[in-house]
Amino acid sequence: MNLFRLGTALAVVGVLLVGGSVAWWQKFYAEVAAFAGAQADPPLQCLYSVAGPCGQVIELAAMVGANPYRPGLFWIGAVALVIGGVLEFAARPSRRAADADRREGERLVVPGPDGVSSEEWERFKAAAFPKEKP
Repeated sequence: MNLFRLGTALAVVGVLLVGGSVAWWQKFYAEVAAFAGAQADPPLQCLYSVAGPCGQVIELAAMVGANPYRPGLFWIGAVALVIGGVLEFAARPSRRAADADRREGERLVVPGPDGVSSEEWERFKAAAFPKEKP
């Protein structure tokens, strides 16, 4: 597996984990708000942290037997997304380098097909692409 495909796979896994974490976070804190009788939006800090009131809500929910949201999957997804993006960027072939390799002066260099000797290919190019215009 090349690095570009690995990076793409990691980025996709990261997006899925972050998306799933956001959905779980919204569902959990909507249930907490409904239980408490509040009409508040879920606290954004609790998406990525267990500090302060977020940790208290998680511990209370765990004590009553609920499955509380914990930001571990969010962080795993975020790290996978970043690493995947870096791998994709690092492994992506440069278009400038590819264009420079294909050009010879102002003429476009056409590579020969597999299984054809370089002499046969040169004869074909001379016949198919004459340098002098008829």
